[in-house]
Amino acid sequence: MILSILGLSVLLIRLGPAILRSRKSAAVPIGSFDVSVIVPARNEEANLDKILSSLLRLQVREIIVINDRSEDRTQEIAEGFAARDARVRVLEGAPRPTGWAGKNWACQQGALVATGDSLLFTDADTEHLEGSLETMIALNADLASALPYHSNTSLIEKWMGPFHMLVFISSSAFSKPRRGSLFAIGQYLLFKRAWYFQQGAHEAIAASLADDLDLAERCLELGGTYSLDRSGRIFRVRMYASFAAFIEGWKRIFRVGFQHASVLKIMEIVVVIACLTESFRFFRATPLETLMALAGLFILGLAQRRYGDFSLFGVLLAPLGIGTFVYVSASALLDRILGRELRWRGRRYKLTP
Repeated sequence: MILSILGLSVLLIRLGPAILRSRKSAAVPIGSFDVSVIVPARNEEANLDKILSSLLRLQVREIIVINDRSEDRTQEIAEGFAARDARVRVLEGAPRPTGWAGKNWACQQGALVATGDSLLFTDADTEHLEGSLETMIALNADLASALPYHSNTSLIEKWMGPFHMLVFISSSAFSKPRRGSLFAIGQYLLFKRAWYFQQGAHEAIAASLADDLDLAERCLELGGTYSLDRSGRIFRVRMYASFAAFIEGWKRIFRVGFQHASVLKIMEIVVVIACLTESFRFFRATPLETLMALAGLFILGLAQRRYGDFSLFGVLLAPLGIGTFVYVSASALLDRILGRELRWRGRRYKLTP
């Protein structure tokens, strides 16, 4: 009973504001912005058309695609866009130096040739929405990030709403950003240029596989301002094309994210899962426990609509999403304890337990 009460309280505190927040964006001036967009791209032939098309609809100074030693048609597709629009520049990435993670090295190279007063680092699997840049610029932060909206096409993806809401809760997405408790995502990092270089650029976190969190933590540590847009209306993303890739990709994210985990967040997730699963104990749960669990599922259902193309059936089949979250968490933790090699984008990294 106590776990159910605590779990429902966490859901109300964390997801309630997101449900009640107005869907209307603040009025901001529309026009051209002195923004350089930097897109690190390694074997992204399947994604480049969508992201570059969406970026070209925004009023940006330039779009720099760093071809990070790709082995597919990434270079060819990027150069095709460059031939049609002078704002697109293609940079062939240099060999990765020792001690650098691949993405960080690619971003660093792009930043060094960028000319805008603001630098937007974004992944190739994103689609940027109309009005997004105006909204983010209006935050006037040294560094700003945003919660994603998940584009889902397969049935299993549409059922993963509870999984993603648990990810948001465990990663402080709805908490006030502060050192040791903040959400940032590498798919959207908007820097003021002067601050980016003042805090050491990507070179300051060269070896990090959690560049988003480490850059945001560093921003706050050095006295900068950090803002997070929680509207779900800045960009869309489909991170993985299959459920197997979904599992492996999130295992990597969870594994590198453990270094930012706190005891409080772990406790919050435990009580939330305990609360939600009560409704599936059938006759073993008390009527009040079942009622609180159903209320928790109702909150999940309302919240997930803001952040992805999720189906209501995902809430009705909540044990699937919750079970996936538990499995991915346990597998990532085991990999970390055993010191297993991490593979990402065809490269191998050795992480300490």
